Amino acid sequence: MVFPPGLVQNILSGRCFVLVGAGPSCEVGYPSWERLANAVFGEVAAAGKASDPQAYTDMLRSRQFPELYSGRQNSDQAIS
Repeated sequence: MVFPPGLVQNILSGRCFVLVGAGPSCEVGYPSWERLANAVFGEVAAAGKASDPQAYTDMLRSRQFPELYSGRQNSDQAIS
């Protein structure tokens, strides 16, 4: 990927910054939030440690990935 010289110059001078999201990470092989959430839930469910599989399935369907990682909403029970 080639960046315009003016952009590089502005970044180096501290006048702006680069915010890199998940897109570039996915392009180099890191999983998306969805792929990671599905993998984590699959491992936890296979080990029989999902406290409420239906709630986690609902979170996956509604794309509530942060909630899936931290546990059910309104509960202090973690997924793993």
